[in-house]
Amino acid sequence: MFIYSLIKMNEQAYSGGVLKRNYIQFPLQELIDIGYYSRPQSARKGFNDAADILTSLKVKGTMSKGKGKSKKETTVNALEVLFTGANIKNGTCTIFLNERINWGF
Repeated sequence: MFIYSLIKMNEQAYSGGVLKRNYIQFPLQELIDIGYYSRPQSARKGFNDAADILTSLKVKGTMSKGKGKSKKETTVNALEVLFTGANIKNGTCTIFLNERINWGF
């Protein structure tokens, strides 16, 4: 579900190095159509179980740009969760993205 969420984020919320909106959405039925689950009940349970894990994933790190002595280092100084929440309403799954993160990083 993590990779699928990143794919959806790239399609719906992230473009040109900028986060365009703070959520992604897809129909619950899509999880069945792509073969992740076989029934709506299992898709709903699977999404809710995945949401518990997704909302606990955190990021921090360092990125270097340039070569040799001219390398510039960029650091994410704060520890942040990637996803701030998730829900299913009227058969539509929504995952909320943390706006405090530099997603270009």
